[in-house]
Amino acid sequence: MSKTMNRRQFLTAAGISAVGGLLAACAPQTVIVKETQLVNQEVTKVVEQTSIVKETSVVKETSVVEVTAVPLTGPMGSRGFNLPADALPLDKQVMKSTFGNVGGGYGHLMESIYNRAFGYNAGYEQLVTMDQNLDNIGVGAVSWTVAENGLDWDFKLNDKLVWSDGKPVVAGDWVFTLQRSLANSYDFAWFYFDIKNAAKVAAKELDPKELGISAVDDYTLRITTENPTPYLPGLGTWFCVGSPAAYENSMGETNNAYLDPAKYISCGPFTLKTFERGVLTEWVPNTKYTGSRLNYIELITETPLPTGIAAYMSGDIQGYALGGDSAPAELMLVQAK
Repeated sequence: MSKTMNRRQFLTAAGISAVGGLLAACAPQTVIVKETQLVNQEVTKVVEQTSIVKETSVVKETSVVEVTAVPLTGPMGSRGFNLPADALPLDKQVMKSTFGNVGGGYGHLMESIYNRAFGYNAGYEQLVTMDQNLDNIGVGAVSWTVAENGLDWDFKLNDKLVWSDGKPVVAGDWVFTLQRSLANSYDFAWFYFDIKNAAKVAAKELDPKELGISAVDDYTLRITTENPTPYLPGLGTWFCVGSPAAYENSMGETNNAYLDPAKYISCGPFTLKTFERGVLTEWVPNTKYTGSRLNYIELITETPLPTGIAAYMSGDIQGYALGGDSAPAELMLVQAK
């Protein structure tokens, strides 16, 4: 699995973050951890029985530390695992967000990255994400390899991932998503121009079927690049699979393929409960989710929210940023606390 990134690292920090961490319930257990320390020690050697030489060598000393895991004995969430013992009640496990640039509003990220109705990949999986060290790790894919020619990348997909309508998420869904996006004026199409024929498909100079992406089998996705591209897996941080059935169910409806909760099809940890344009969006856990992103959040809401430190202090908003351009009165208020 390649972890090499180069000139596109300016974009990696912008990769879509999963809603909630990879959290799972665990029973109390004791873990033995070995700690290794380096100690400088003088060693005396006799050389040819004629001279004595002192030199410093490194000696490893190992100690054993016992670490006991904290049991998860809090309330059980709708996903079927317990929260930590000190967790708030389930009705308080809510993430509040305010609307950004929704404009006309598209539901799926691969419709528009700048004019989408919601910003988190709650209802779909991305091909790859990054850990805290900015190393590529799989989400929709579990592993990947590159051919000797440096052009053909094969991604082995998670064969346990399913859509909320019961259908498996297969390589053909990923092919459909990228072909449709680049052929339909996706405003982030340039990000994929390393892929064979992507620029020409986006410019409508070639048929989407000429794009360098194909299904080798149901769970092997092949992406072919124009030139050797060692950072190709990093492009997967923005590549989010869409359901072909969702589009088929919404044929002829402008911008509604992913905005009607009755027709919404999810393969992510959440599914769409409510969508009232510019008023309220609500996400609830997708109980059919079989991917790797386990989280404790019971509800995500997106609605117009008040701003300012007073709203934060009253609990109307969950976060508020202070900086050099903040009002002096706000800074004084925080410092006084």
